[in-house]
Amino acid sequence: MEIRYAKQTDIPQLKHIWKVCFGDEDDYINFFFYHLFQPERTVVAVCRNTVIGVVYMLKASLFAAEFMYGYAIGVLPEYRGNSVCKTMLDYIRCEAAEQSFLFGLHPANEKLFSFYKKIGLTELYRLKTVDASEFCEETPADLYDVDASTYFSFRERAFAPLVSWDEKMLLYMLKEAKYTGGVAKRIIVQGQERI
Repeated sequence: MEIRYAKQTDIPQLKHIWKVCFGDEDDYINFFFYHLFQPERTVVAVCRNTVIGVVYMLKASLFAAEFMYGYAIGVLPEYRGNSVCKTMLDYIRCEAAEQSFLFGLHPANEKLFSFYKKIGLTELYRLKTVDASEFCEETPADLYDVDASTYFSFRERAFAPLVSWDEKMLLYMLKEAKYTGGVAKRIIVQGQERI
């Protein structure tokens, strides 16, 4: 098995892995590849000229240090149980030490949390959840459109210290929300601002 950075020619195989691992529609997968895919930030596992695993690294910062966020990590089912994911993450660990960046990810569930811990990742940060349940439908609220710059400023004020995404990445997140039928709005309720 070879571990390396992706090439443009890997894209069809990477889209196949995404489809198999996450079940997303082709339109959404194409949306990601058009807007966010960067081969130089994508680590792949290759077996006999076939890409069998992938880790996309999205650039951010954490505690004023360069941070690479592991995203959409996938290994084809027939290759699972062979340390493919661990080998890719070990490769990234070496790259992180050599290039002086932090690496982290947010597991989608407790099972994945246990898996990543078992293969050597340690807890670095936690997802912060804000409870706004005190606001009910009758509470008057002002809604405004939000752009990436406003969203960036709000996140930097409200959630520090945090994984900090640049405005380009936040613009992608806003486009993705809209693309998948969601919205991103700035809301002010009883003088408190939320996005």
